[in-house]
Amino acid sequence: PDIVFHAAALKHVPILERDWSEGVKTNIFGSVNVADAAQAAGAEAMVMISTDKAIEPVSMLGLTKRFAEMYCQAFDRDLMTQSEGKPHMRLISVRFGNVLASNGSVVPKFKAQIEAGGPVTVTHPDMVRYFMTIREACDLVLTAATHALTPARPDVSVYVLNMGQPVKIVELAERMIRLSGLEPGVDVEVVFTGMRPGERLNEILFATEEPPVEIGVAGIMAAKPNEPPMQTLRKWLAALEDAIARDDRSTIRAVLKDAVPEFGSNAA
Repeated sequence: PDIVFHAAALKHVPILERDWSEGVKTNIFGSVNVADAAQAAGAEAMVMISTDKAIEPVSMLGLTKRFAEMYCQAFDRDLMTQSEGKPHMRLISVRFGNVLASNGSVVPKFKAQIEAGGPVTVTHPDMVRYFMTIREACDLVLTAATHALTPARPDVSVYVLNMGQPVKIVELAERMIRLSGLEPGVDVEVVFTGMRPGERLNEILFATEEPPVEIGVAGIMAAKPNEPPMQTLRKWLAALEDAIARDDRSTIRAVLKDAVPEFGSNAA
């Protein structure tokens, strides 16, 4: 392959909160396997699809994705150092939020609830999320990948897609009810079910320790690289592998917290 797009992941936030080991195995070790295999196969680039939940994460999904980002960043830096200016495989991560009409999206769920006569379930009245269309997400991922392969910015390895203004979920639900010719609270009730484990009210686009960098491409910013050395990451990977074999949740959490100290710091 010339370019590998790594989009496979376990993404359901509450499920990963219940089963840490599966999240670590798929989102961390799965990403390591893809990155290593892409490099062994001689690919020009490996693009990992990340998430805005990886920024100062509060969930196991965000935490495992941030670890995978750090591995790709460290691998990218190592290959650049070893290449001594010669062409080498690029490893980049692309972060974005919710994709409208994608598998598991809230929009098809709301549509089904409205067609069933309600209620439409929203977790919290102040819940806010970024949304993109499938086409926007695909176009911007390809644009970021193309930019990474140019010699202009070999220092950029995490791209953040500009998703516009965040949307209040309850307003999205009410708008969908009205578009169906019905009245919220009269024909179809909106019910608040409470925040689920691993959720926060607002997603953020950049961590405190990784200031944004302009790259001259409309709709895309870059995060200044901020990752530990590969040697440290491999020690954490070995510790995680051992903890998963023993199903030791406390050690899994301790290792991940050590790797991503900001975990849980932005729970609101």
